Amino acid sequence: MRFFSKAGTVAASLTLTLAATAALTVAAPSAQAYDFQHYSMDANSRLRNGPSTSSSTRGISTQELDFWIYCYTRGTYVDDGHYHTDIWYKGNVHDPGTSTQYYDVYSWGGNVNTPSDPPAGLEAC
Repeated sequence: MRFFSKAGTVAASLTLTLAATAALTVAAPSAQAYDFQHYSMDANSRLRNGPSTSSSTRGISTQELDFWIYCYTRGTYVDDGHYHTDIWYKGNVHDPGTSTQYYDVYSWGGNVNTPSDPPAGLEAC
């Protein structure tokens, strides 16, 4: 007859749980790698947490800036009198005017200078 201590049973159980978790982690698909496309964004454009005019603002561009976009989505439809669309872009911006980096921010398509909404080859978010 064998006797197992409670600590030994817990340790064995933990080892099996960790091994099973490691196996699942290895089998999980890797994170999607995006291809960035480089465009510019207009001065005074809001950088938001989501594709909506009701999403919180993370910043406002101080000048025309480089916008490295990696995907687009449909969100709040905006008509500013000159342009109208429901396309929003997600990407990264560096604003040298404030020395601020913005990662994973959204900007309305009317503020982003692309050849079309969305540009060819850009993936959906």
